[in-house]
Order: sequence, then C-alpha cells, then structure tokens
Amino acid sequence: MHFTFYLLVTLLGVGTTASATCFTTAGPASFKACCPTPQSSGKGTISGVVFKYTCGQFFNGGESPISASSVKECAEECQKTPHCNSASWSAKQKCSLLGEKYPAPMKVGSWLTLQKTAEEPDPEQDCKELVDAAKREAESKCTTEKDRLQREGETQCRTEKDTALTNANTQCQKDKDTALTNANAQCQKDKDAALANANSQCAAEKDKLRAEADTDAQQAQSQCTTEKDQLRQQADTVRTQCQSEKDTALTNSNSQCTTEKDQLRQQLADAARQRDTERDGLQKQLKDAQDKAGASGGGITDSASAQDSACINNSWNSLCSGSCGHDTFTVGGVEFKRKCNVSTRDGREEQWYDRSSVMDCVRECAGIKACLGVGWIASQGVKGHCHAHMTVSGRLRTTPSRGHPLNEHHLIYVPTRASVW
Repeated sequence: MHFTFYLLVTLLGVGTTASATCFTTAGPASFKACCPTPQSSGKGTISGVVFKYTCGQFFNGGESPISASSVKECAEECQKTPHCNSASWSAKQKCSLLGEKYPAPMKVGSWLTLQKTAEEPDPEQDCKELVDAAKREAESKCTTEKDRLQREGETQCRTEKDTALTNANTQCQKDKDTALTNANAQCQKDKDAALANANSQCAAEKDKLRAEADTDAQQAQSQCTTEKDQLRQQADTVRTQCQSEKDTALTNSNSQCTTEKDQLRQQLADAARQRDTERDGLQKQLKDAQDKAGASGGGITDSASAQDSACINNSWNSLCSGSCGHDTFTVGGVEFKRKCNVSTRDGREEQWYDRSSVMDCVRECAGIKACLGVGWIASQGVKGHCHAHMTVSGRLRTTPSRGHPLNEHHLIYVPTRASVW
C-alpha cells in the first residue's frame, strides 16, 4: 500500500508533509500559508524530493532572483536545476537558487529558505493533501452546479406559471361562452314545450266540452276563454321569469368577465414593469461594457507626441536619448509622463517579452487599470523586453540610475494612477 501511495505522489509531482496548504497555495498567498508565524518551518515534497523550508530567513550569495509566483514554483525551479541544493523565496514572488547544501542563513522577515534533503517522502500524508484538495475542488464544483440548477429551476417555474395562467384564462372564457349558449338554448326549449303543452291541453278540453253538450257551449266557451287567458298569463310569467334569469346570468357573467379582465390588466402591468426593470439593467450592463471598451483605447486617437517619429522610431533608445522633445504622451486615452535615467521600485513587476517598442508596452499598460507604468532598459528593449509596474500601494519610488546609456533604467508612468517620488 505504501508503494502505491508513493507512486501516486511521484506521478502527480507534489505533496506536503508540513503545512496543509504551503506547497499547494498559488500566488503570493502561499507565503502566508507557509509562514503563519515568523518562526514557522516545515517540509514539502516536489517530484519525489523532500524540501525543508524555514520562514524569516534568506541565503546570501545566491544567483540573481528569478520570478516564481509561489513556494512550489521556486522549489520546482531548484529541483529541475542540476546544481541547485538550496533556494530563497520572497513574498514578492522572487526566487534565488544556490548550489550550497548548507549555506549560512540571514534573518529577513519577508523571505523563507528551501533546502533539499535526503529524506524519503511520506506518501500517506501527501495523499491526504491530494484528497483534501480534490474535496475542495469537488465542493466548489458542486456549489456552482447547484446555483446553475437553481437558476434553471426558477426560470422553468416562471415559464410554467405563465403558461398555466394563459391556459386557465382561455379555458375560463370558453367555459363561460359554452354555459351562456347552453342556458339560452334550454330556455328556448322550455318555452316551446310549455306553449305546446298549453295548446294541446286547451284543444283537448275544448273537444270534450263540445262533445258533452251544445247547450254547454257558452259555458265551455267562457271556460275556455278563461283558461286560455290563464295560460297566456302563465306563458307571460314564464317568459318574464326566463328573461329575468337571462338578464341576471348575463349581468353576472359580464361582472365576472370585467373582474377577470382587470386582474389580467394588472398582471400585464406588473409584467411590463418587470420587463422595463430587466431592460434597464441590461442597458446599464451594455453601457458599462461600452465604457470599459472605451477605456481600453478603442476608437481614441493618440496625442501628437505619441505619434512623433522622433520619439516612436526605435523608441527603446530614442525616448530617452535626447532626440524626443516630449515628456507627456496620451496613448489609448490615458496620459503618461516620461522619467528617464531612474530605477523604480515599490510596485509589483511583471516581465513582458516580445513587444515591438516601448509604445507597444505603453499601449498595453493603458488598457490595464492596475498598471501604474512601464520601465525599460535599452539593451533589453531591443529584444522586446519591458517590465510593467502593477499597483501595490499606488505609488512608485525612483532613484537615479547612472551608467552606460544602453544599460540605463527609464520609466513612463500614469500620473492619475500612481504618485512617483
């Protein structure tokens, strides 16, 4: 079982035997994960090699620092470098490699040291960390999926409610129309039957009276007339009652229909307000997107100084060689100021490569709100290399740089984003 765990950790290339998140936390946050206190220390495994780390220390005499975003990345650089046995890494994402196995450390609070050891990895502990990391990732995916399903369910629910309301209203109107038609037909049928029965009864009685005696004709005639009058009155009563019932049914139907129409109008008004609210939200998102697109420089003309051939031709050298007579440039709608022969610090540097000119770096910086400015060295610039100063405290500190012109440091920065001194 131990061999299987060790093989899994070796194939995945990373494990920890100390802090639960030291060698698995990405970016600058890994420093705090490794060093919750200035005296923290521990061990972690990189590609089957156990590294010991100690917080608050720095190994002097190492190679020039290279960029490493985390403790894990610095340890990986040392592991794949044949002559490396030790290294130092800072919270500012710098990594310095050493060939010595046991160099003398210096106490520096913002650094930690790494040393290769001959220890065997602890596969069970490393596997536990991998399992914990997989559980965190699974929980995150589960939360995302639940949120998506909830949104889809709410949308489906609204759709089904709207459909049910429409169907109910349609069926209600259909039922009312059918009931009114049936009531009118039944009323007419009842009236016809009543009149037919009355006429039949009258004729039978009249025939009987004639058969009994002609002498009783007057009496029979009188009686018939009386009965006919009564029948006519009954028919009139029936017609009046039927008309009253029809009028009452129609009035009730109209009242119910009016109520339902008012309810539908209210629902339509609510839906219209909801639609207007959603439309206003979408229009605001569109405007924000357009504002963001505008801030990135799209459709904005650069200033004349940023188009001066004396400044932009071979800008790695010309911007600070004396041939460019401008100190202020507007690129992508953002104003920049030039400051030559100075080294810059207090910002987080990003190394940019394969840029065609300083103005290419400046244009890219203009579109990134966190970018305070761009620095360059002429001898590196001809290889397309510049470095962007990203915001940390919103200020940049400069010191004079004196040396060969091709090795001088220069700066072009955004005054509205950074204070420079």
